[in-house]
Amino acid sequence: MYKKSKASQLKYLSVFVIFFLAIFNTGCRNSDKNTKISRYDDVEKVREMIKNTKMNSLQQVIGDTLKITKQTVFLIYTGYDCGNCVEKGFEIVKKIPHKLENAKVRIIASNTNILNDQHRYDYKQYIFRDNKDRVRKQLKFYYSPAILFMKDNLKPAEVFFPGLDKEKHLEIDEIYD
Repeated sequence: MYKKSKASQLKYLSVFVIFFLAIFNTGCRNSDKNTKISRYDDVEKVREMIKNTKMNSLQQVIGDTLKITKQTVFLIYTGYDCGNCVEKGFEIVKKIPHKLENAKVRIIASNTNILNDQHRYDYKQYIFRDNKDRVRKQLKFYYSPAILFMKDNLKPAEVFFPGLDKEKHLEIDEIYD
């Protein structure tokens, strides 16, 4: 019976590993380019889907005493979101009352310690808790945090993703013109 030496076995194994790594490496490089393109397209599709959705869940979370009107702005986030993205969202919504005279900012959070978040992001207003994750379920758990600039009919006029829209310049004044 023919027996291969250990050196010969190692030689075949190393050739196989190098061949496998070469194929794997070139395959990843091509899919990376496609992922970047499709991710941008996906974000735009999600943005349009949200803008065409009547957000009844927002009213369920904040209750009947507060009405959602034009110039109501929502920041929606969870405790699992990127900390820097949530921080950027808070920075944006804190500037809104200075830019829009009649703006009402509402923040809805889930799966987080709201008291810690108010302290961390230096936010003194009330943060609504979405214990049942109603808003994110209606949004089909897409990207968060998200800032929704509302119209009168419970549909967002604009959607901004602080974690994904880094290149997009947000002109708050132009949203409600």
